[in-house]
Amino acid sequence: MDGVGERAHRSIFLLLVLIGTLLLAYAFARAYTLSFTHDESISYAIVAEHSTAKSTANHHPLNTRLMTWSYRSFGSREWALRLPNIVAFFLYLGFGLWLLRELAWPWMVFGFVLLFLNPFLLEFFSLARGYGLALSLSLGAVVFLRAAWRCSGVLRVMTLLLLSSLCASLADLGNYVWLNVHLPLLAVSLVVLTLRTARFRIPAALFLLGANGWFIHNLVRRKALYTGMPTVSTCRRLFSTLSSPG
Repeated sequence: MDGVGERAHRSIFLLLVLIGTLLLAYAFARAYTLSFTHDESISYAIVAEHSTAKSTANHHPLNTRLMTWSYRSFGSREWALRLPNIVAFFLYLGFGLWLLRELAWPWMVFGFVLLFLNPFLLEFFSLARGYGLALSLSLGAVVFLRAAWRCSGVLRVMTLLLLSSLCASLADLGNYVWLNVHLPLLAVSLVVLTLRTARFRIPAALFLLGANGWFIHNLVRRKALYTGMPTVSTCRRLFSTLSSPG
């Protein structure tokens, strides 16, 4: 890339940073003006200790803990309870721009549109439900996974893969639905470990599987997930509602 190209690339990148900042303001404006949704009300009831839902999968520990801190610091206004997920947009913006920064400008702009200009995705950062936290942390897991792919040596690769797994695990604690992202990330991590290391790959893979397996096992043991019959029952009720006349 020549000097003119570098300056153009830098200018476009700074423009994307500015747009990202405006999107943060947009998310905050929605968090400030919109009333709570049904699911957010459940999370608030857990924070205010007015509900038994803390013993169910509606209690996402990382989201609940951060909501509690914000509740005690700033009160029970909607924007205050949503603040942790709004702040999470900083992480999402940082991780996203880190992924895009080395791309040629057309692809950088295209990637920015995919990552940041989906209105449904932006909505998640305006809700006190942990979606924003989980989105940010899962994107961080992808960033570390990509970094592991680009380096070599079992120690460096393993360190980056563990950081990726840590982000994926924290995303699960932000919202348990993100376990559906965690498992594919773990599978890709094992592929990266196999292809980018020459020695100790089997012990490293067993350690990675063991660490992630221990975390997921604890979620199941503490009944933090809706599995088995509750899931079947929920699907039956949903199907019955959809198929009922009128």
